[in-house]
Amino acid sequence: MRIGTKTIDSFTIFYKQKLRKNQFQYITTTTRKWQKPIDVARFKIILSESISPHFNYSVARVVTGGGKNCYIIEYKNFYPDTDLIIRW
Repeated sequence: MRIGTKTIDSFTIFYKQKLRKNQFQYITTTTRKWQKPIDVARFKIILSESISPHFNYSVARVVTGGGKNCYIIEYKNFYPDTDLIIRW
């Protein structure tokens, strides 16, 4: 995907991966290469309700239903110095 310089755009990314450990890391610090924050960043993490996760980012809200918990993380002017890490 190419996004032109000095343009405004939005996109949605769906990511799914089998894990070998009780930890997940999603690389977000590449944002710093752009030398400009993302206006709004929203992460939606859906996990089985049997998992008790710990996030290094603040969770804005949790939506429950159907045996799943959906954790919503939202930031304005997103310019992270650490990647998103989830442990359980």
